Amino acid sequence: IQWDPPENDGGKPIRAYIIERRDVQRTTWLKEGRCKATTYEIENLPLGGQHLIRITAENEEGLSAPCEIDKPLQIDAKDISLPKPRDVEIGKVKGQSITLTWLPATGSLQDKTDSISSYMIEVWDSEDRSWHELEKVDASETTYTRT
Repeated sequence: IQWDPPENDGGKPIRAYIIERRDVQRTTWLKEGRCKATTYEIENLPLGGQHLIRITAENEEGLSAPCEIDKPLQIDAKDISLPKPRDVEIGKVKGQSITLTWLPATGSLQDKTDSISSYMIEVWDSEDRSWHELEKVDASETTYTRT
């Protein structure tokens, strides 16, 4: 998140900003952190929920009134960058049969709370110019044959 410093600091320099968040379904604010810059990265924001953010400036005179963002933030699973399988190759092609092979994805999910459970095999349809799901295979698999 990023914000502008207050227009009026009361004549004393800002020492720090306090960043808090709360789920829109709750009333309790959770302290995310404290920083001197006017940017802050919130780590491990729970997926799917809507979160309000507020920032309070602090100087030797005390704390400012909190400044709250206008709209809730929401992080969806589609916003997470997933590790991809490596070295995908088209293997044997026989008549209507095709075999794909790959090396397992490396790395972890950004929220570090889960691991990859499956790979989605998709096919490109040149008529409607879109991808279509063929099958989901277990993450332990590194070969797929379509007949």
